Parts: sequence; C-alpha cells; structure tokens
Amino acid sequence: MLASLCQDVECGQPIAILDVGCNSGELTERVHELLEETLGRSCCTLAIDLDPVLILRATEAANSKFNITYNVVDVSNSQFSSVAKSFLETIGKEKFDFSFLFSITMWIHLNRGDEGLESSLNSVSGISKALVVEPQPWRCYRAAVRRMKRSGAPPFEMFDKLKRRSGVEDDIVDFLETQCHMKKVLETSRTSWGRKLFVLVQVLADGKTS
Repeated sequence: MLASLCQDVECGQPIAILDVGCNSGELTERVHELLEETLGRSCCTLAIDLDPVLILRATEAANSKFNITYNVVDVSNSQFSSVAKSFLETIGKEKFDFSFLFSITMWIHLNRGDEGLESSLNSVSGISKALVVEPQPWRCYRAAVRRMKRSGAPPFEMFDKLKRRSGVEDDIVDFLETQCHMKKVLETSRTSWGRKLFVLVQVLADGKTS
C-alpha cells in the first residue's frame, strides 16, 4: 500500500514525511528508515514536538544518515503552517507524502479542546497526501485524568468541556472525511496497546484520491 500511495512522486524527488508529536525521535527514525527501505526512495522528514527538552534529546541522539529535521512546534499554533510550508519549500514539495500522528490526538484534545483538535487535524491534513492516525480511545483519556489527579498536578481544564468523548476515535476519522477532504483506506485491528491505526488519503477536487 505504501508504494501505491507514492506512485505520483517524480523520480529524483524525496518522499516528504511529517511526524507530529515526535517525542525524543526513536519512532521517527524507525519510520523514516522503514519507508526508505520499503519504497527504495530517499526520504526527508520534519519531526515536531512542543517540548523543547524532547526535541533537544532527539537532536542530540539523531543518526546523521537520516535526513530528519527536528523542530519545536505546537501543531495547534499558527506557527505550524509556516514551519511546515518552509520545510516543504526547501525540498521542492507542496505537500507531505505521509503525515503521522502517533498517540498524539488525545494530548491535543485534552489541552486544546474540541476546537483545538479540529483545527490541528485540519492544518495537518491540508498539507498531506496521506495521513496515518493512531488516536487514543476514550478509556485512555480517563486514565490520563486519573494519573493527573493522583500526582497532584493541575487537572486538564478542557476535559469537562469536551463534546467528543466515548466515540472519539470514530469522531476523528469522520471529521477528517467530512471536513478535511480525506478518505479512509485502511483501518487496522487493535494493537497490544488497544489502539487502531487509520490510513486516510487526500480526495482531489475531481473526487479521485491522491
């Protein structure tokens, strides 16, 4: 499937990858390497996280053989679009061929609310040909709230205001399909972590998928 999603990428052009919420970069490097091996093409990855400590750790541990750029960026902030577009311009691309959101949607949702989640999904999908999303189910939200309470840390202020709740996984996919011009092409079974992966592709103006 990965190869079929890159059929329109011209020879000589790199595969552009976006990793949102890259943490300290271990998974970012593995995905980058896997795509290069699977596709037989060079890749250029922009990996972002809002935590400067994690980005510093990722940068310091980065393998120089991979073309990965780490940057401190909040995907829910307007700065994201300018950073992403600037990166794409440097490699001569208009959109990312693959964008990954691994276990990050819940944290955006808890800290930015329904609107923040929706605007983030809209921003990422708008510059992506294919999107791989691993949303946390609602039980993970409840567990996160309990952990915060036990630790004595301030609660998630947005939690009680959230409208997207028990069906949040399906809500995210539905939003991407109905509001962001994406189409689901794959839904996996649940992993050992109890989560699903969803692959969506851009729907073009003529109704075809990219």
